[in-house]
Amino acid sequence: MQGYIHVYIKDNHIEVMGQEFLLGELSLSLMNISQEQINKIRPLHSKIEQLAGIDRFEHLFYRHILQTDKQRKLKLATDRLIKLPTFSEWTEIHNAVCDLIDMLREIKIFEVLLNPIDKSYIEQYSSLEYNSEEYNFAWLCYLELVDIITGYFEDAVAFARTITNFADVVLAGLKKLDTHSFALAYSMFMNEPPFKNLIASPDDKDGLMYTQEDFVLLQYIPMPKSKDSKEYCIAEYYKTDNLQALAKLDFLKGLMKGHHPRRCKQCNRFFLMTRGYRTIYCDKPSLENPKFTCSQVAYKHAQCSTFITI
Repeated sequence: MQGYIHVYIKDNHIEVMGQEFLLGELSLSLMNISQEQINKIRPLHSKIEQLAGIDRFEHLFYRHILQTDKQRKLKLATDRLIKLPTFSEWTEIHNAVCDLIDMLREIKIFEVLLNPIDKSYIEQYSSLEYNSEEYNFAWLCYLELVDIITGYFEDAVAFARTITNFADVVLAGLKKLDTHSFALAYSMFMNEPPFKNLIASPDDKDGLMYTQEDFVLLQYIPMPKSKDSKEYCIAEYYKTDNLQALAKLDFLKGLMKGHHPRRCKQCNRFFLMTRGYRTIYCDKPSLENPKFTCSQVAYKHAQCSTFITI
């Protein structure tokens, strides 16, 4: 894992790490993270931070990957401020990291970004002498991986908190569902004082922040519209090193294509609308009865209600 996220945007689709999705689909998976999932992941995330000596407010690598080379790593490796665990402590950290990855991969965007890691992975470092140059550098490379994964989770929570508030408080009340209205709504949400407390900021209890800007590299690349297509387009290629940049690209580019999230009145999950309709039920399997979709269950309830009224 290099820490880079490769993104291609072609018309109304986004390709991430070789997989293609409708714009808005990946960020929607973050909006549907449940509080139960967050509460389950957070203690493990905090444990890893503590064991590995990671400072969430001053990441060594996360959001710095694009500007980090081997020389900088070697310089960091000589910094005594970096916590250097024994191999036994490293093993405990690694086991927790493997568990964290497994939990995160239950969410679609992390299934794309993260590969499972075997718990035997670090055995390759077991023969290295503690505090030797080889051991220190191996730990620093591993710390980079851990720093990225913990940063991903922090960005996921900050994005989800902010954009679910935006969808519930602002988007849900729009009279017109068009790109002009979506753009004005986002501008109002980000800049008007009444909405300040709805945006994740360092003032929140966990100190996580919805960033106003993210570092990306942009390139325009002619390529096929899809893997099997013979028709070409000019794709926007983005290279970034943080999750919020990806989530915002997906969500905001999606909004400008008319793709917007709506909360289902049946299951309370968000679903993606691609037209300006006022549909209030999703087509996902119902939590009440997975054999039917939420819209089918709602229709049945409505029929029963009408029958009883008659």
